[in-house]
Amino acid sequence: MKNDFRFEKKWVFTKIDKETLFSNLINSKLYFREQYSERTVNSIYFDTLNLKSAFDNLDGVSNREKYRVRWYGKNTEIFDNPILENKIKKNFQGYKIFFKLNNFDKKKLDNENLFELTKLVNKFSVNKNLYPITMTNYRRNYLISANNDIRATLDFNLQYKKL
Repeated sequence: MKNDFRFEKKWVFTKIDKETLFSNLINSKLYFREQYSERTVNSIYFDTLNLKSAFDNLDGVSNREKYRVRWYGKNTEIFDNPILENKIKKNFQGYKIFFKLNNFDKKKLDNENLFELTKLVNKFSVNKNLYPITMTNYRRNYLISANNDIRATLDFNLQYKKL
């Protein structure tokens, strides 16, 4: 499944707490409101051994892509409706191609399943030399503007580990 192009811009706020930022968005002229309930986002990022995707991002390469497996929920050790995402970015526009990973649902995140998942990711990738590099999880709030044109996501309590 593929979604439509969207414009994406990210900012990092270090001198403002989440509640103040949340309040500022709600009270802005765009009248943001909560779109979805707060939830935990879990991701495993795949990259080459020389970290091409990561360096493309840091170097500001305008045309790039990355692969990740994502699931939602507080349990970081059990896949819950995992989805493989191929995130493609061209300048500030981007889109994702989604693949449901039904065979991994409710499976434990262990070495055996990670090995099988890596083989599957490489079937979909053009590169064919991707490896699980890092795992992240964080809490996310979703807000949408009154005219439904702008979505803001607030991410916090970020944790990561190397795989």
